[in-house]
Amino acid sequence: MNKIISTYAIIALLFFQACNAQQKLPQISEKEVASVLQTLSADDMRGRSAMNPEDIAKAADFIANEFKTTGLQFLNNETSYRQAFRLQNVVPIGGSLRVNGAVVSSDNYLISSAQEQVEVKQVPKVYKIKKGDDFFEKYASISDSKEDLLVQIDESFKPSFQRLKDYLSRGNMSIGAVDSPTIIYLLQNSEVTSLSLTFTNKISSVPMFNVVGVLPGKSKPGEYVVFSAHYDHLGIIQPVGQDSIANGADDDASGVTAVIELAKYFAQQQNNERTLIFVAFTAE
Repeated sequence: MNKIISTYAIIALLFFQACNAQQKLPQISEKEVASVLQTLSADDMRGRSAMNPEDIAKAADFIANEFKTTGLQFLNNETSYRQAFRLQNVVPIGGSLRVNGAVVSSDNYLISSAQEQVEVKQVPKVYKIKKGDDFFEKYASISDSKEDLLVQIDESFKPSFQRLKDYLSRGNMSIGAVDSPTIIYLLQNSEVTSLSLTFTNKISSVPMFNVVGVLPGKSKPGEYVVFSAHYDHLGIIQPVGQDSIANGADDDASGVTAVIELAKYFAQQQNNERTLIFVAFTAE
């Protein structure tokens, strides 16, 4: 009988301990999630444009303060939560393109290059986006090409081409112009037998910073798990009604909020075997 009572007592104790442990688990509250998300997507963040260091710095400081309050460490030998670097912003100015001896309207071509002065005197390797293709899937497959290309785009894609042109005209981020390929996007069906291009880009250097916090692992500190999201967005854009601030709640303040809340959760748990790295990336 005593053995039975002892067994029941042990089971009851384990059950109580399990319930107690569950009650002590860190909680991610809806109120706190809403507060972080609303702060990151508020109007005074001015859309968190990576191209405006002063604007995005406010968001970076907020995220860094959240990491500090959580007790995260700096990454490696950094002296703050900011991981600083610089990128080149390449903004197309304009130029002249002749194909088969005829001048091509600027509406029908665009240039992707990290060089300030672009000059092409012969037809580069040709890649075609044909009628019926998935335009943006094809674009994605060649946008990181390491060689010069002429991308001939079927004229049925004129609306998609215009969207791409509008997007790239705002500028494109680049690590540098060394060995940068030139990609010519041409909206034209007929075969290209000759080509001559002169084009100018405006290039400026822009300071950037990711925000990184680290929770060292207990038994496997040399193994890493990364939680990340990008915290930059579009900034100030063409007004929609009377609103010109692209707040970016879903793109991607919500993701950054998740990263911050997970950092708080694991920091309270204090049982991560591997090193956890929490990153808010810039320049998506």
